[in-house]
Amino acid sequence: MQFPGISYMTEKGTIPESLILVSGPSGAGKTVYCRQFFEDGVIGGSYCIYISSSLINKQFRNQFSRIEKPTLDQNCMFINPYLYTMPVDNPPQNLSSSS
Repeated sequence: MQFPGISYMTEKGTIPESLILVSGPSGAGKTVYCRQFFEDGVIGGSYCIYISSSLINKQFRNQFSRIEKPTLDQNCMFINPYLYTMPVDNPPQNLSSSS
């Protein structure tokens, strides 16, 4: 599935240095549009980050099963902020100063 005009809107694959807000009523196709945008980016070689608070990794991979596993592994990162844990070898830095 392709969206007509996406290449034109993104200047043939590059996203302008601005914020893009996708809005509309329920059922308008926002999720479908964003999934296709993500898929086109990953397949095109761009590194993409997919954030969802409602999916687990298996559901994410099933959702994008059309993308070959090595391509998905190399060109994207999936984050569920509710399931994300900080790597042990990279503990958070204490940002407060102690006097």
